[in-house]
Amino acid sequence: MKKCILNLVLVSFLVVSVLFGALSGYVKAQTEITGLEMVVNGDQLEWYTEWTVSGYQLRIILPDNNILEESFADDQIPVFSLMNGKSESIANGLYGFRLVGIATGTPPIRNEDQFLETKEGLVWEGIFRIENGRVVIPSDSGISEMGIQPMDLVTADDHIVTGSLCVGFDCVNNESFGFDTIRLKENNTRIKFDDTSATAGFPATDWQLTANDSASGGLNRFSIEDITNSKNIFTLEANAPTNSLYVDDRGNVGLGTSNPILELHLLDSDTPAIRMDQDSSGGFTAQIWDVAGNEANFFIRDVTGGSRLPFRIRPGTPTNTLTLIETGYVGIGTWSPEAKLHVIGNAIFEGYIVERSDEASKENFSVVDAQDILAKLAEIPITSWNYIDDAAKSLHIGPMAQDFYAAFGLGMDDKHLGALDVNGVNLAAIQELNRQLIEKDEQIEALETRVKMLETQSPGSATTNLVLPMAFGFIGLLAGAWLVRKKQ
Repeated sequence: MKKCILNLVLVSFLVVSVLFGALSGYVKAQTEITGLEMVVNGDQLEWYTEWTVSGYQLRIILPDNNILEESFADDQIPVFSLMNGKSESIANGLYGFRLVGIATGTPPIRNEDQFLETKEGLVWEGIFRIENGRVVIPSDSGISEMGIQPMDLVTADDHIVTGSLCVGFDCVNNESFGFDTIRLKENNTRIKFDDTSATAGFPATDWQLTANDSASGGLNRFSIEDITNSKNIFTLEANAPTNSLYVDDRGNVGLGTSNPILELHLLDSDTPAIRMDQDSSGGFTAQIWDVAGNEANFFIRDVTGGSRLPFRIRPGTPTNTLTLIETGYVGIGTWSPEAKLHVIGNAIFEGYIVERSDEASKENFSVVDAQDILAKLAEIPITSWNYIDDAAKSLHIGPMAQDFYAAFGLGMDDKHLGALDVNGVNLAAIQELNRQLIEKDEQIEALETRVKMLETQSPGSATTNLVLPMAFGFIGLLAGAWLVRKKQ
């Protein structure tokens, strides 16, 4: 009987010891970090600090990621009930907490191992677990590492999210993602690429994707920024037209179109244009040019010079209207110009044409036989004609290039006449005619003198009667020959 009683006493002692140990654990089961305690008191958790604050804000993150928040006055103890509304123990799982002390006056001396000063005040963060109604609080070392720190989450392994991800202060529980895979949600959304390369030769520029300016009145924009060099490389403003910039699968770029036909395709309803704007920052004079086109013409506009249009092409302009080739030759109406300026068709000059004839630019001089030139020119046929491709059938008078080339061998070929060569031949012929006329005038003058001498002789002289008719006849022949050559 005594043995039974002794056993009963021992069992009772053990039970009381266990209960006392458990009770003491629930009453104060937390850290040795000075001034911070998380305590289980009956059916609630309590947080104790030595902060000088004007109040507390407690956030509890539930295992299902729902968030509970509650505020407490500075004379209240922040608490969290371990029972649900049905007087049942809360769900099993890992819970997180964030206790914010709203600072007032001068905050206590900061200890980097215990406190984190933020714009909100002082922050204490950590975790606890509920297992079958029992509160499991991390060990002292766990509290030292996790209880007082910013809400950083470091995973030393791959992190895979099989749902969607929301990042930012304004993400809420049960966020409606739609088709979004990743969402940034707050008043300043940025994604920064921070390259930590330190070895020489490796690229290390930091980049950032920025959505909207932070300041009031700033731009609504999306930008790619070179953070290292403080440069905004690329920007799209809000409300830009659809297809403002489009790159298709061939690499073609569309500005205003989703179907770029060529490498760069501009589409606009009124005069699509490109502006080339040189400012004076490089030390050169500022100048602005526009290259544009519409239903009236394609043009180059000198904006700085009063928006003059020095170059214009109208719709329907024929092929090869203007051609420049590798030799520097310019063709008008031809794809294959054979000279510095090669024109197919008529040309109108409302001015005069100047040809170079500087002695210093010439060589291989020789005296020409003007009499031979005049004789050959007299043999060249001169006819009237019109060009085959001249719709107006305008009449012209002149020699054929073949005849002129055969007679004088001048010019580039027997298909063309050079104005300089034709003028040279004409000048040589005129000089020869002038020489012959002077010679004839001298002959006529000599004959007239002789006639006058004969007239002074006695009348009825047989010699006088014979010479006078002969003299006047010879003069008539000379005059007739001169008139014939003048007409030719």
